[in-house]
Amino acid sequence: MRIVDARAMPISHEDLIAVTESSVYYRQKRGETAFSIYRYDEEDGAVAEINQRTYEDYGMAKLFMSDGRVYFLNEAPDRTGVVRTELVSLEYRTGREDVLATFEKRGNSTLYWVLGDRYFLFLTSYGTTDEAWLLDVETNQGVAVRRRDESTGTDPRRTSHRSGRPVPRAVFVYGFVRRRPLHHLQRPTRRV
Repeated sequence: MRIVDARAMPISHEDLIAVTESSVYYRQKRGETAFSIYRYDEEDGAVAEINQRTYEDYGMAKLFMSDGRVYFLNEAPDRTGVVRTELVSLEYRTGREDVLATFEKRGNSTLYWVLGDRYFLFLTSYGTTDEAWLLDVETNQGVAVRRRDESTGTDPRRTSHRSGRPVPRAVFVYGFVRRRPLHHLQRPTRRV
């Protein structure tokens, strides 16, 4: 492994992906939403585009690297607010691309975390609603982790067992409704 000062290099880049013995791999944006993956060869100063097509991400574009692969989203919105999103795995040394999953959701999705090259955590927001969900690419199963509506300040899945109404988010502590105030946990103070 070696350290490279990317600011001193003659490239315009957004995100550095990897540094090898003679090359630097990076992502470069084109306009507001489009981007491509490039390789800069330090010996001759040549820049080569790695991917076969241009990718687009309309939200916060995050890249995750693992064992010679880079994971990211490629989004294509329609006129109704539904976004067709591809989860892409690109081997940056060879340029081989795999679309691991494709899904359609209303709003904008962000790849938030990658766990063991199998589980992918996404955040999707639309209007006042935010949703966190986990995708297992081996089984192609998606599970909602959390859904929150900003307009009401509540999680629509969590309701009071008594009234059936949504409970404000602040009432939940690690998924349990707090029934007693916390002052009983404080140590008594001694008077001298």
